[in-house]
Amino acid sequence: MMDKSRSDELIRAKDELQTVVAKVKALNEVNTQLLNDSVEYIKKAFEFVTGKNKVNKGYGRTGSMESSVNVARNLVNTRV
Repeated sequence: MMDKSRSDELIRAKDELQTVVAKVKALNEVNTQLLNDSVEYIKKAFEFVTGKNKVNKGYGRTGSMESSVNVARNLVNTRV
């Protein structure tokens, strides 16, 4: 059997560990969101650079407005 002071010490250590684990979980959630935001930013930047995005409205080959136009401009040669 444990004495009272040792038991109290273990309870305090358990409480401190639970607090630290909760803080780490919260930071992990923030880091996960930051990583997801970064991946989304990189995808959008890549689409912009390679020209692989779609515009909702634009001028077609005949010069009239069309509801969906493929954007053919790009900053990088993607055929390599």
